[in-house]
Amino acid sequence: MATTSAPERPTPQRTRERKNVVLTVVTLAVVLVICAAAGIGAFAMANSWWTDDDPVPSADQQLADGQSRFDRAGIDFFTRQGEARLDLTSQTSAADLGLDADGVRTIEPIAPVALEITGGGEATRFGGVSWFQLTTSDDRIVGATVLPPASGDWRTITTDLRTRGAGWGWSEEQIAALETELSDAARADDSQPHTAALPPASVDGITIEARVTIAAADGGVELLYVFSR
Repeated sequence: MATTSAPERPTPQRTRERKNVVLTVVTLAVVLVICAAAGIGAFAMANSWWTDDDPVPSADQQLADGQSRFDRAGIDFFTRQGEARLDLTSQTSAADLGLDADGVRTIEPIAPVALEITGGGEATRFGGVSWFQLTTSDDRIVGATVLPPASGDWRTITTDLRTRGAGWGWSEEQIAALETELSDAARADDSQPHTAALPPASVDGITIEARVTIAAADGGVELLYVFSR
């Protein structure tokens, strides 16, 4: 009867060598996949409007009259351009602006942008806006709330109010009264937030309000401009 010998067991050295070969092959495969993906991404970016010096907006990015759209494609485009435009007195439907027929849409671009709001006449322009809200009703845009870059510091807020207020009809007495109201409220009870507002101003067919809030927790101060039609 023939004797069957036991299979030869690999030595530890051969096992290590085989493992090293497998790891090398896997590593090379992963590197090739990453390089291929990076190459495809670079090619796509090179042929994308993101890298174009003067990109032409498509219909889903901006309206023919220059107004921005506020869905994903529109936000990406005006963030790339650094400027968003809105006409509060136009008859453009909310759907054409990329908005719901009724509701409030908060816009927070990944980088601050200039925001231009037009009424019946000269446009109001803010630079460096990183947060704003748009309100729609019956498929029309009816309001915009803007957090200007002046917000956050009492001195820049009062300077901004006086600068813009001169053109919107707010008097020095009204702004001084707002300052006094907020100071008195903070001294009386600093555990509760307090909001004071300037009287609504009618400018070129739209109504503009300024609301200043002193927070309770850290004493921070916030300025919001509210536009409505």
